[in-house]
Amino acid sequence: MLYPKKINIKNKYCPKCFKKLCNNDIKFVKANLKVRDNWRPTSYFHPYIECKDCNVTESLPEASDILHDACCFSQGILTPNEIKNLRRKLKLTQKALAKLLGLGTITISRWETRKIFQSKVNDNFLRLLSRDPIRVMQNLNQINC
Repeated sequence: MLYPKKINIKNKYCPKCFKKLCNNDIKFVKANLKVRDNWRPTSYFHPYIECKDCNVTESLPEASDILHDACCFSQGILTPNEIKNLRRKLKLTQKALAKLLGLGTITISRWETRKIFQSKVNDNFLRLLSRDPIRVMQNLNQINC
């Protein structure tokens, strides 16, 4: 079960009556991810607003991020934030990580901004890089010599 990070309600308004939202206006509904062949079953909490003044119910923009992370969890791959944190921990730019993986910079950007999912092969490489960056870099240098 994936629980959402705290939703920041600052500067959030009802899309119909434009009333400023408070914590009581934000609700969560448990949702089950439709599982594909090799994905594990996953439940997550979908955030939405429920404005009592105008009776509107609508998903919050954060819902797509939460759904994307649930899909990552279900596939067993790193989330965009985990990729970004790994890259920063290794002090790599998107361009440097892309070169390391033999990919374009745009691909790394799309992973980190939830536009696309990384392949399982690239995810495995990122995990190896996370566990033992020095050995991975040495092996890459030996291959490229």
